[in-house]
Amino acid sequence: MKPPKPTPASLLPILEHLHDLVREGHGFEVRGVHGWASIAGVDTATGVYGAAEELRKAFRNGRVIRQDVRVPDATRPVWVYRITDESARDIADLREQVHVPVPPPSPGGEQRALLSDTLVAALDALLHAAENPAEREWIPGEPEWRTSLQLTGWLKAQYATTGVDRVFMPGDLERLVTHRLASTRHAPAQPGRKKPLNLYRITVAGAALRPLVWYGSVARRGSS
Repeated sequence: MKPPKPTPASLLPILEHLHDLVREGHGFEVRGVHGWASIAGVDTATGVYGAAEELRKAFRNGRVIRQDVRVPDATRPVWVYRITDESARDIADLREQVHVPVPPPSPGGEQRALLSDTLVAALDALLHAAENPAEREWIPGEPEWRTSLQLTGWLKAQYATTGVDRVFMPGDLERLVTHRLASTRHAPAQPGRKKPLNLYRITVAGAALRPLVWYGSVARRGSS
């Protein structure tokens, strides 16, 4: 058995964390395999200062692989990382554990993006609006348009049924519009209203997008 590759002390907890994600079937699922983690998630789980730079070095050295999971039309990449089989073997040897092979990702796969929990809530509310006509139809013949208040109301109703409290933040709907995952327009003018009322609906791209899902109990912090 060859000796484990020397690992810098600052990188070791990161590789151990990624190793455990794969071993336990946790982390994000990307390209058909689990074990992927965001920079923020690694930072939260390990507390390593400068985790982003450590991951970049590890990628350049072939210790981890990465995948860009940005939303469509975003100008900057959003990386998630996964340990390689060779690095996982090194960690197992250091721990005197039996090595569990790390299966490679599948080529292709459906489009997925890393979104914050609040953006996912907003996207889900818009998808629900597209699939369930409301009593109030703001635009004749287009019942999928909703106000921010109506979308929030659906999330509150969902909480009453599921016990899962989800919200979206001010500006999340506009962020979805910026990424062409939603569209916006003003409601027709009505007497007594001083300001125009913004309406939102999901786009074809938004309906097709699948947010990454985290598996397991390891704490994470999402980004978008």
